[in-house]
Amino acid sequence: MRLFSLLVIFAFSYLPAFAQESYQATDIDAIFTEWSGKTKDSKPVPMVFSDPMYVTFDTIYAKELSPCKPGLLTIIAFTTGLKLKTKENHCVGLRTQSGRELQVHVRETAEEKFKAIGSGSSVVIRGRWLAYTVEEDRSKSAPFLYIDDVSLK
Repeated sequence: MRLFSLLVIFAFSYLPAFAQESYQATDIDAIFTEWSGKTKDSKPVPMVFSDPMYVTFDTIYAKELSPCKPGLLTIIAFTTGLKLKTKENHCVGLRTQSGRELQVHVRETAEEKFKAIGSGSSVVIRGRWLAYTVEEDRSKSAPFLYIDDVSLK
């Protein structure tokens, strides 16, 4: 049933994606706050945007690069036309300024930069905000991000 709900959301949200290519500065904590309010009555499901946003924000690189399941990323890539390399199945953990934790998918070209920077560092992230995942435990709901690039702050 969850897969069906997910596919319905994708079907209704599909439009040509990634027309916008400039990164807009944002506060990731503000995204959490705004979308927690917008989704407080929603059932647990990823809410995918028809027009993903290119964002840049400051954060803490909290958890080292590690393999992760590409499930939702693969579905989003298929429905939006996002080009993925077959090896792009790594994630890192980020911690916002207010202490919220999130796991994000990393573009293959940014993996070496994360390795060189090392966890615990303040970084500037440039990526695409593709969805907001609504979990049964609302404290685990989070923006779904695909990271294009990272640099030290």
